[in-house]
Formats: sequence, structure tokens, C-alpha cells
Amino acid sequence: MTETIKSIAQNWRQFLVQYLPTQQSTQDIINADSPFWQHWPSQDRKLLLEMYSEASRNESVRTILAQQEQLLLAELAAIFSAQQPEIEPTQHANRIQFLLLLVDGVACRAFGDSDLDYGEMQRVNGILSQHLFG
Repeated sequence: MTETIKSIAQNWRQFLVQYLPTQQSTQDIINADSPFWQHWPSQDRKLLLEMYSEASRNESVRTILAQQEQLLLAELAAIFSAQQPEIEPTQHANRIQFLLLLVDGVACRAFGDSDLDYGEMQRVNGILSQHLFG
């Protein structure tokens, strides 16, 4: 089980490192049917949710996820700093944390919740994109 969890966590990290920095708005992040999410297979989405659930009960799973998250944060910080060196590291860190909150929220809610109000999500998206991408 540990190797499977490591593999899923590494794949998730690699997915985010590859595709999150290319986003110019939150539009594709909040839309579960967008091209952004097409790079993360449906089966992996389900396994990721199971893995996060297991982490709440299992110390070794929690440790694996924490290690991958630390790597993810460092990799994204380096990428964002290279893309926009004029922005302070603290601003990059805040942007990364917020983007990860969005990604995690969509991964947990949008893939299984058919009652989402997409009109409201579009309104909020406009506000978020303006704030994050100016």
C-alpha cells in the first residue's frame, strides 16, 4: 500500500508542477471539465481522494503526503520566482497556497458534486483571477 500511495502522491505533485504554473487564470482550475483537469485521469482523481481520506487516519500516509507537499511547494516557488522575479517570495508563497487550495477544493468537490452552481463559480472566478493574475 505504501508504494501505491507514494506513486499517487508523486504523480499528483508532478501533475501540479507541470500544469499549475502554465495557468493564466483560475478558469480552468475551477472547471472540472477543463483541459487542465484532462491531464489528471479519473481513476487517479478517485485514488487521490481516498489517499487524502486515509491520511486523516494513518500517520505513514500523512508523512508521505507531507513530504510530497514540501517538494511541491519548493518546486512551485522556484518556477514562479523564475517566471516573475520582480515579485517578492512571500507573494509567490501566498499565491501558491491559494492556488493549491483551489486545486484541492476542486479535486474534492467538483468531481463528485453535480449540484454546483456554475454561474456563481464563474462570478467568483472573475474575482479570483483578477486578484491572482492581475
